[in-house]
Amino acid sequence: MKPRWLKILLAILGGLALAMLGIAVFLDERREIAFERYLEKKRALLRRRKELEEQDALDQERLRQIEREMEEARREFLKKCAGSRDELSRVEAMSAEEVADETTRLEKILRRRLERL
Repeated sequence: MKPRWLKILLAILGGLALAMLGIAVFLDERREIAFERYLEKKRALLRRRKELEEQDALDQERLRQIEREMEEARREFLKKCAGSRDELSRVEAMSAEEVADETTRLEKILRRRLERL
């Protein structure tokens, strides 16, 4: 027969083992819940990233379309402004600042002619 103190010690150790097992299960559940939350956040962030990348691709396409339209409008303007092919090639080679200066110069000439009339 076992002594009484050994039974008490075994009961205490058994209780501690059960408590430690309970704590381990509790911590494991918390870890699992935390991991599930992490996965949910990661999935949401990946979805958002994909949406932003798609939006960026659309924005880039819109920007390219606007640039094409601006270039087309510039060509039409240059064709209307230029009388001959030589003048057209000269105007196409101008920078934006030179075009602005030339436009200002032509406006002044037109104003003078209108004043004479």
